[in-house]
Amino acid sequence: MEIMYRKFFLYAAVFLFISGLSFALVRGVHTQNAQNEPHKAFMAFQIERRYDATGAERYHEYRTFAVRSDGSSAWFANRPGTVDGQIHGFGAIYDLANQRVTTVDGFTESTITESLAPGQVAFQRKMDHSCQSGTERSTILGQQVVKVTVPVGPTRPAEITDWAAPELDCFSLSHTAVLYAEGKPGAKTTLETLYLIPNEPPASLFEVPRNYAERSPSQVADEYARRLGHRPFSDNVLQRAEEKYHARHY
Repeated sequence: MEIMYRKFFLYAAVFLFISGLSFALVRGVHTQNAQNEPHKAFMAFQIERRYDATGAERYHEYRTFAVRSDGSSAWFANRPGTVDGQIHGFGAIYDLANQRVTTVDGFTESTITESLAPGQVAFQRKMDHSCQSGTERSTILGQQVVKVTVPVGPTRPAEITDWAAPELDCFSLSHTAVLYAEGKPGAKTTLETLYLIPNEPPASLFEVPRNYAERSPSQVADEYARRLGHRPFSDNVLQRAEEKYHARHY
């Protein structure tokens, strides 16, 4: 089982989102429901902290995650630039009414917009109650949550623990991922929900910045290199992302 926000959301990970891994970054693997349920609309404010193997905090960022009752969702992170030191917004908007997903990149002031296939739209609209099968329960910010743990395995170098809310599409209100090397725990990432606000989120969270330029993945990489001095991805990654973009550009 995968829970929302399982990935670490590094810049490279979000670029892979463009290449076809987008749904793994923000949604869990859904069980097949007989019918679509309306989602419980909400907005969550979270903080992610990253620690090195010694336990020292090396990085943190604030995030906003929002879900509409139709299943549309948006997430944004406030991320410091490594060169200019300024805070840049970064995230994605899943607009199910218009069947499209837009990546928002504050580093290059770019958007990457792609259409969603009918199966992808259906995937986003389905509610996920799979986490409710867990036996260890608690309460976070007034929400009933269930503990879901994925242990270290032969092909999985991290132990992952989520406290997920069944009534919120198994959204993870608390997340911990501990990386292992040679059988020993090392770096750790945590995600804590600071505030949870019910009801429909503001429409502004689903608006694409008007002053951002629509660019293809290779154009984003070019702009990144122009501003920061190097291209962030390999030619193979860019080629796959570019092909997907031109096949699905909205």
